[in-house]
Amino acid sequence: MKLSCEIVQDLLPLYEESLCSEDSRTAVEAHLKECAECQALLKNMEKLEEPKVLVEADVEEEAAAKSFRKMRRRWNASLAVTFCVVPMLLLIINQVLGRGICFTNVDDILAVRKFVHALEKEDFAKAAACKDFKSMYDHIQNLEISWPDVNGSGYRTVVMSDRDWVVTDAFFEEYLKWDDDSQNFWGNMIHNHVDRVMIPEDVWKKMSLDSTIYVCLDTEWGRYIVEKDSPLTGCVTAEDFCNTLEFIPSEIFKEAKPDLEKQAWEQYYYNKNTYDEAKKMTLDAFTAYMQKKYAAELKACAEQGFSFEGAGFKSAYHNEEWYINYGMKVTCEGETALVDIGCRVKDGKIDISSIGWPQEFSGRDMVGEALFAHFAN
Repeated sequence: MKLSCEIVQDLLPLYEESLCSEDSRTAVEAHLKECAECQALLKNMEKLEEPKVLVEADVEEEAAAKSFRKMRRRWNASLAVTFCVVPMLLLIINQVLGRGICFTNVDDILAVRKFVHALEKEDFAKAAACKDFKSMYDHIQNLEISWPDVNGSGYRTVVMSDRDWVVTDAFFEEYLKWDDDSQNFWGNMIHNHVDRVMIPEDVWKKMSLDSTIYVCLDTEWGRYIVEKDSPLTGCVTAEDFCNTLEFIPSEIFKEAKPDLEKQAWEQYYYNKNTYDEAKKMTLDAFTAYMQKKYAAELKACAEQGFSFEGAGFKSAYHNEEWYINYGMKVTCEGETALVDIGCRVKDGKIDISSIGWPQEFSGRDMVGEALFAHFAN
């Protein structure tokens, strides 16, 4: 059966989708072999269908990509919030506890780090510029270089348990000004574990005390009872006792007085010879002098083979102001020591208040002297 163009064109959509019967397909194909117009129409239909499929695929791919980008942005945002919130919480906790890295000591830690890095690079002039010499200058300016007290005006004599004692003015103000009862006094010393007090043996026996933290101390002036961890257990001479005690048996004080007077004169001349010149300097002149001297001492260490390497922040604690502990490795001729330097920072300048040497190191004295700033003309 021969079909007209109108019938074939009505059947073309079904033919193109393979939805017509086998007889209709045979008749349409027979017509298409002879009709160029219907052939062209079929080709146009095929061209129109393909872009439709491609567009739909592109839309699906774009939708999937958009969804993935949205998920990725949310994930990145979550990570960013976590990385910001957790450190913030730690900073707040450390601020409250007064230890570790927190809001008010970051600049101090960076100042110590700058000092240590200057030592690493052997830029000793830069290291010296990090040091706080103003506080040293202020201390020297306020230092009283006075005529030595050889008459004992900083002491007074009191009677306690029927014997004479020599006490410092500070000790008297704290423990004896308002109460001179002997029994109350000794009980107060024991209760508060004042470890620089010698209790006469007869007084101890009258109080009928028995304690494992006290021991007998035999001296050439008699037997006394002291805490077993007291520095008094290492004293031998009268001068030793007087340099340790503030509540002193009068016979020990009398024997030590000539040596104490000698010490007072030596301290006077040392202060006068050491600090008189500094007291005449301006702050700028003093700072320039100290920076030059400090850099020279560090350079002398380097010339002896010492090198420094930062080991990073260790800890921080707050006691009226922040103190930073920073680790440092000191090396010389194959020998290495890991040390902690304790620093106070004021106005961006550091002052080394302590150096912890956890192990033996043959060059510790030289390095310690170089790191601690001291004035000598």
